[in-house]
Amino acid sequence: MSRLQKILMELQQIQLDELATWMTKMEAKIESQDPIGSDVQTIQQQVHYHRAIETDMVEQVQRFDGLNACAQMIVQNVDNEVAVQKISSQLEELQERWERLVRQMEHQSKEDTENDIKAHKTDVYDVMSLGRKLVTELKMLNDPHEAFSQAVADLEKRWEELNRLLVDTQNKVDLNFQIKKFYDELHALQELNISYEKWVGTAERIAEEAMEISKQLEQCRVKLKAMKAHEDRVTKLNNHAEVVMKRSRSADQIQSDLQAFNEQWESAYRKISKRQQLLSEALEKAPPRRYLDAMVALLQWISDMEVVLETEKFAITDIDIMEKQLQQYKSLQADIQEQQSSLKYINKTGSDLISKAPSEDKAAKLDKDLKNINTRWSHVSSVVEERSGKLEKAIGQLRQYQNQTSGLNRWMDEMDVFLHAEDPATGDVPNLTAQMNESNVSHNFYLIFHMQYGPL
Repeated sequence: MSRLQKILMELQQIQLDELATWMTKMEAKIESQDPIGSDVQTIQQQVHYHRAIETDMVEQVQRFDGLNACAQMIVQNVDNEVAVQKISSQLEELQERWERLVRQMEHQSKEDTENDIKAHKTDVYDVMSLGRKLVTELKMLNDPHEAFSQAVADLEKRWEELNRLLVDTQNKVDLNFQIKKFYDELHALQELNISYEKWVGTAERIAEEAMEISKQLEQCRVKLKAMKAHEDRVTKLNNHAEVVMKRSRSADQIQSDLQAFNEQWESAYRKISKRQQLLSEALEKAPPRRYLDAMVALLQWISDMEVVLETEKFAITDIDIMEKQLQQYKSLQADIQEQQSSLKYINKTGSDLISKAPSEDKAAKLDKDLKNINTRWSHVSSVVEERSGKLEKAIGQLRQYQNQTSGLNRWMDEMDVFLHAEDPATGDVPNLTAQMNESNVSHNFYLIFHMQYGPL
């Protein structure tokens, strides 16, 4: 919030507090008034007191209108939604209190006027009755009575006119009150509508992640729910306007103001509803949280596997070490098998998301992510499978080599004994030939193993 906005808010708050204090005093004054008197003097005193309050209220009207104008500026220019809502709530409360004061004053004004006339009613009727009697007596005495009769007639006519004016005044007061009530409610709803228009007009762009879209969608639902909660007020305003327009000479203006508001209200509702629809569609097309979590988890698993494969180099050593390595790779193969369901879900969901992506760029990004994870998966899987196969083959060949080497060592021991004998040619020739053949096979196997895996 800028410094200027802050000053504007503080000024508005001071004025609100001052008006609230004044209203509290006025409410106390009205509540403490004595019941309407029955004698002329008391009624006249009450009328004088009442008119003093009315004069004070007229002066406060300008302040109240100024507050409403300032509040409208705040709603349009201040970005702090909490502060704006607080100001709006205080204004609504003051508006209700003001209307209650006006109703009380108008009601008491009518009562004062009516009671004032009623207080003089007996006097007037007494005078008129006495006048009629005097006219009758003058007629009986054949005295001139025309002037007196006219005076009595004029008095009766003035009394009737006074009562007619009272009725007209009461109707005008009531009509003015109803018109003011209409415009007070209209202005209150207009301020609400301005806040809705401002919200939808400045709402942030639709997010890409499902969680953020869900938050935006919830905000939209809250706004629509709030507008629906005020629909009853809008309906009552329209009904009230129909009643007032039948009695008012300014029906065209009221109709114009009401129509403009209804169009603005419906426009704001349509805009928010449209945003809700777009958010719902975006949420349907956005990667769900489960997909994103699965993608992150599988990528982390692949990264861990890549680190393991990088550090566990394939090497031909002794059988025990190689068997331990083979067991580790078998365990990695089991892990790969366990992760198959996650990869299957990611590929299926990813393909669905690509097919209904809101834009080509979004589809391209999703496709790139899928290709990346599948490429890395395939590499890890093939490396584990290849190394497992090599280890199994090497272990088998090494066992075969060791078995043949063991036989060759026995033969060499026998050859050593034979060659150190006095006459080696008298030995078992067939057996010697077989042993020579076995020696050649072991030598050839050693050469092949050496070529494939290197020296032991």
